[in-house]
Amino acid sequence: MTQASAIIHCKATLLEPAMPAGASWLFLVLPMAASYRLPTRSMVSVTGTVAGHPLQATLQPDGRGGHWLTIERALQQAAGVCAGQTVA
Repeated sequence: MTQASAIIHCKATLLEPAMPAGASWLFLVLPMAASYRLPTRSMVSVTGTVAGHPLQATLQPDGRGGHWLTIERALQQAAGVCAGQTVA
């Protein structure tokens, strides 16, 4: 694990949640190598970018030692991304 101020770059695929049907949000699962560099296995507040667009969010633990991130509709639209795309 690394310091809280570390810069971590990664790519991940945007996924649709199974429930609720028709959800407006997407999510991505951080690659394990990126997740491992975070200072904790629990919730982590981050500042970063998705497809070049800024975000402040809380990464959630995925129950397998990694983390996932919710991508709300406003960010999807601003970044021009959709489910199935890989973002950096």
